[in-house]
Amino acid sequence: MDLFISAGFLLIRSSSRPAWTSGSILPEKIISACDCLCPLFPGCYAIEWTGDSKEEREKRFNAVGLSSALWAEATRWATDSFEEAFGWPGVFYSLEEAKGAKERFFSNQSEIQIIGLGLAEEFVDAFISDSTPEPPQPGYAPQGETGFLQVLKKHQALPLHGESLGFEPLCSELGLLSHSWLCNHLEVYFAEVHQIKVNEHGLIADFETAKRCCKIIEQDEIQAEPGLWLPWCLVRYE
Repeated sequence: MDLFISAGFLLIRSSSRPAWTSGSILPEKIISACDCLCPLFPGCYAIEWTGDSKEEREKRFNAVGLSSALWAEATRWATDSFEEAFGWPGVFYSLEEAKGAKERFFSNQSEIQIIGLGLAEEFVDAFISDSTPEPPQPGYAPQGETGFLQVLKKHQALPLHGESLGFEPLCSELGLLSHSWLCNHLEVYFAEVHQIKVNEHGLIADFETAKRCCKIIEQDEIQAEPGLWLPWCLVRYE
């Protein structure tokens, strides 16, 4: 596996292909670093002091598959562990922290996977520049850094012993990975116009192809979410 700079680790629940996407192009199960597509743990819904409603918290805990018997414990853990084990909104700082949370809350769930996120060296500075908060205005509290930004600034390589799953074009806004190319149904456009296929995980198999997709998206010739589109490497760890 080539060298990619770590942007942290996620606990992701693999999901069925969304109904709006193409069944002839995508596999039945997909993996995405975007929680529009695949539920993540933890997240703002698991932290006590966020503004999420009781209904929203329950919905998100159910989506990720956490037993209701563990909701209270998970909320206490997430509140205490924020900016210790993970950063905003649910990015683990280390592989060891991600493994510990998986063993504690999802030990019997095979669908929960530990995914390392990485960026090629050539894109790190662009992400840091785009994601670094502006200095606060007088009288206003400073805006915090996302976990992705915090980890990338350490400039550490992703651990090499994982299984490379492929690359996902992702749009970032204010340091958050807000949308995947699949959110915009772009797998059809790239398959039909550029003959670009996905692999068995619903990802792009090679870096150069994913890089080309991001360049095409940013040319505004197709409709996609505004923001910084980059090819992110997804690596699975057991």
